[in-house]
Amino acid sequence: MWNRHPQNVVRLILPPPSDQETDVMTQSLDNESADWYQEAAQRLQQWQSQGILIQDEACFYIYQQSFIYKDQPYTRQGLFVALRLEDNTGP
Repeated sequence: MWNRHPQNVVRLILPPPSDQETDVMTQSLDNESADWYQEAAQRLQQWQSQGILIQDEACFYIYQQSFIYKDQPYTRQGLFVALRLEDNTGP
């Protein structure tokens, strides 16, 4: 996953896999270091300044993910919603 695309969000949340580990889902955190956290922070700032990541004004997103598990295809669908809760407990 780490190498699929240079702007993959995995590059912000996980260190690169070691030479022996190619799947971020099973990798150890051997490559996790203070330097890696600094690099991830710099990458985030760079993506924001380049407009790769922007703050979106939308408040809901439809989500669909297709995958294969035990040779069977599946599709998950969902809805992400951003909302603000108000305090209605009264005075």
